[in-house]
Amino acid sequence: ACYQRALDSSSINESKSILLEYANCEEYHGNKKEAKKLYELGISRYPKDDNIWSLYIQLERKRTNSYITNDFNYSQLFDIQSNDSDEVKGLIVKRKSLYNN
Repeated sequence: ACYQRALDSSSINESKSILLEYANCEEYHGNKKEAKKLYELGISRYPKDDNIWSLYIQLERKRTNSYITNDFNYSQLFDIQSNDSDEVKGLIVKRKSLYNN
C-alpha cells in the first residue's frame, strides 16, 4: 500500500528510484521473494537499465548460492560464471539479447 502510494505520487524518473529502494529494502530484510518481484517489475518497465539488471542478477546469484568469487570484478557482472545457476545464466542471456536487437 505504501509502495503504491509512493509510485502514484511520483514522476517516472522518481518511480524507478522508489522501486529500487523498496526492492533493496525487501532484500535487506530477508524478503527475497518480494525483492525478486520488484526487480522483475523494474526490468519490465525499464528493460535496458543496467542498474536494475545488475541488482537482480546479484540477488539471484546470492539466492542460488552461485554468487561471485573473490577474483570477480564488476566488468564481469554480465558474463556467465562457471558456478552460475541455470536461472542466473538465463537472466544474463535475456539481458544480452536486449542489446543485440
